[in-house]
Amino acid sequence: MRLCSLLAVFLLAVAVSPARCGGPITGRFLVVGETPQPARLDPGRDACCREAGPIDESLLVGPEGGLANLVVWVVSEVGTPPRAAGAEPLVLTNAGCAFQPRVVLARVGQTLTLANDDPTTHNVNATFRRNASFNVVLEPNGRRDFLLDKVEPKPGPVACNIHPFMRSWVLVRDDPYFAVTTADGRFAISEGLPAGRIRLQMWHEGRYLAGVSTVHGETDRRGRLEIDPVEGPQDLGVIRLPVERFLPTE
Repeated sequence: MRLCSLLAVFLLAVAVSPARCGGPITGRFLVVGETPQPARLDPGRDACCREAGPIDESLLVGPEGGLANLVVWVVSEVGTPPRAAGAEPLVLTNAGCAFQPRVVLARVGQTLTLANDDPTTHNVNATFRRNASFNVVLEPNGRRDFLLDKVEPKPGPVACNIHPFMRSWVLVRDDPYFAVTTADGRFAISEGLPAGRIRLQMWHEGRYLAGVSTVHGETDRRGRLEIDPVEGPQDLGVIRLPVERFLPTE
C-alpha cells in the first residue's frame, strides 16, 4: 500500500510540474551601416555637468556593430516564480550628469535605490503605468528608496528635471525571463524557461522593434516574436538591424 501511495504522489508531481527547456535563450544584435558617433550634449550652466561632458547614449554601438541597451523579455504566460521580496536593492546612480545604468531590469518586490554621486543636485522623476511614479529632489550624496510592486508592460522612463538631457529606463517583471544587451550586442535569458511556445518582446529606447528578421521569423508591429523552445539552448543567432532604423527622419 505504501509503495502504491508513493507511486501516486510521484505521478501527480510529474503531471503538475511544467516541462523545462534547458535554455538559455541567446542572441546578438548588430547595427549595419555607418553609425554616427554619440553627440556631445549641451550641459547647460551646471559646472558639474560641464566638467563631465555628457554624451547622447540613446544609440551605443560597439566597434563590431554590437547594439547595447536593447531589452528582450518574455511576455507569454510561463508561470509565476517566487517574487523578489527581500532581494538586494537595485541602484540607479546619478554620476557625471548621466544615469548609470541606462537600463534597469527589476523583479516585482525589489527596491529601486536612487543615488546621487554628483556634487550637484538632481531632480529625478519616473513615469510608470502601474507602479507609483515619483518626482524627487536628490541632493549630493543623497539616496531614496522606492518599492517596485507591480508588473510593467514596458520600460518606464526616468529623467532629471534640472538636467533634461539625462535619461534612463526601468522595466519591472514578475519573473526572471528578461535581459538587456551588453556593449557587444549580446543577450542571454536565463535557464529554466518552460517548454512550449514563448513570445519574446524586443524594445529599444522607447520603441518596439517591429519588422526584425530572425531565424524564427519576423517580429510583429509590437516587436513580438513567437518561438518554440526545445530541450537545450535556443540561439536566435545574429540579428542585423540597418542603422537607418535608428536615425532621425526628416
